Amino acid sequence: MDLIYLDYNATTPLDPMVSQALKPFLDGFFGNPSSMHDFGRDAALAVMQARKMVASMLNCYPDEIVFTGGGTESNNYAIKGAAHAGMNRGKHIITSSVEHPAVSEVCDFLAAQGFEITRVGVNAFGIVDVEEIRKAIRPTTILISVMHANNETGSIQPIAEISRIARETGVLFHTDAAQSVGKIPVDVTEMGIDLLSVAGHKLYAPKGVGALYIRRGVRLTKFLHGADHESNRRAGTENVIGIAGLGKAAEIVYSRPLAVGSRQSAEAQSTKTPFHHLQFLRDLLHYGIRNEIPEVRLNGHPENRLPNTLSLGFPGVEANTLLPAMKGIAASAGAACHAGEEGVSGVLTAMHVPAEYAMGTIRFSVGRMTTEEEIREAVPIIVKAYRDLIPSIPSLPLNPLKGTYSAAQSYPPEGRNKSPLGDLGVTGISGVKLTEFTRALGCACKIRPQLLEEVLRNLPAVTDPKVLVGPETSDDAAVYQMNETQALVQTVDVIPPVVDDPYTYGMIAAANSISDIYAMGGKPLYALNIVGFPDTRLPLSVLHEILKGASDKASEAGIQVLGGHSVELTEPLFGMSVTGVVEPGKG
Repeated sequence: MDLIYLDYNATTPLDPMVSQALKPFLDGFFGNPSSMHDFGRDAALAVMQARKMVASMLNCYPDEIVFTGGGTESNNYAIKGAAHAGMNRGKHIITSSVEHPAVSEVCDFLAAQGFEITRVGVNAFGIVDVEEIRKAIRPTTILISVMHANNETGSIQPIAEISRIARETGVLFHTDAAQSVGKIPVDVTEMGIDLLSVAGHKLYAPKGVGALYIRRGVRLTKFLHGADHESNRRAGTENVIGIAGLGKAAEIVYSRPLAVGSRQSAEAQSTKTPFHHLQFLRDLLHYGIRNEIPEVRLNGHPENRLPNTLSLGFPGVEANTLLPAMKGIAASAGAACHAGEEGVSGVLTAMHVPAEYAMGTIRFSVGRMTTEEEIREAVPIIVKAYRDLIPSIPSLPLNPLKGTYSAAQSYPPEGRNKSPLGDLGVTGISGVKLTEFTRALGCACKIRPQLLEEVLRNLPAVTDPKVLVGPETSDDAAVYQMNETQALVQTVDVIPPVVDDPYTYGMIAAANSISDIYAMGGKPLYALNIVGFPDTRLPLSVLHEILKGASDKASEAGIQVLGGHSVELTEPLFGMSVTGVVEPGKG
């Protein structure tokens, strides 16, 4: 089965027409747009045409478009440029609590420079209260920055209302439109926006290119210094290839109405718009999952959100465990820019999403290339992955969506009662790849030492003089003096799989644990197993091989495994507690 890509909010593939438009600049049109010869003039013409198309897409003048290196640079330029240009009036900036890091981190940077930042909260749907923004405005307020649509939930902010308040009070208004452009109509004139950021790679254009709309009359302090490129607003030779791609992507958006009533001509209007197509696929995915997992929670506004975005909270699991279990599905745990981090998304926290759902939130986002067939294939994969992780959920056959969801019938009614390895056509354990059942490798799963030390500092100090090594070292070991010639040394270590073969994993984990005794200068005496095992995802024969590998490695060290402790987890973990002896002062 081909990989089903449901992560369009993270990035988009190049539109085939964009790819075609790039070819001349890959092969022959390589000139510097600032050069006066024909090569330079050809490149400058391409940049000019792209500027016109981006301006047409946003309904502004071409000279109001500045090309950048991407959405992050556009946000940095808008916010830092407005902040430093407006310092004579004040140093207060208003933003929301659900901004992308490309905005929130910029505000943090400015706060460290003495600017005051007010972060307005959101309601349960992730939408700001316009009146709260009005109340937050002071005489020293110089900028309001609120995103158009949220990258995690898709919730759309009341941009036109916010901009009206900004105009009434003489405050500049910036919006990060990286996620909204190309999905819903974005008209800077109609919305009354002063500054707007565009990211090319969210728009089926290349990565590494973006644009910033700067309304005529708005003055920004530039922060990239050099020659006078982009009308002396952004130094650096233009990325002609990327800009040409962004221009073509903008032309595609402008030529295709996103919704009935949008700015395109009456001849271009259609009742079947890209908006409706994305919404149909998004809702088909939502209904399919919800029919089989009724307890799943929708994050974001049920209606006032991007037509392609579906943020779902799956209770009882962690997103970083559920994602790899959804074989063949590409999606995100919250925002892809920081999806590798543990903990609850800041957006979901601001929305007061219960932790049970926030920890298990997956963001699905469909796009221009997504097909109905892919959605129908994806639903049973997602449902099965969740059922395999949650043993308490009864196994039921998938119900067709209004009699049309035929692909769902392929899901076996016995569901979780079948080994997932059997479903994959794997006999015994020969085909098991343990690293596919975990999200971390080796010691990468450990708590960072500085965080652990902070916790340990708040625990009662160890005062027993016989304790030679205790928690003050942050080691996975302790040494306790028994008499003048002998001390007990005990270590503990647990790691997730670092190899695919269960037997080899057991040997490595055991060697890792036993070696700690030698590192302390001691001699091992015996060991206890520590086991975490997903018995709903893997057969017990896998655990047998892990323990056999560990036992064989312990025998090589001349010790025996005397027992151990096991718990049911959603991913495999194994290690040992090893006890040994050491001469005091030798380790």
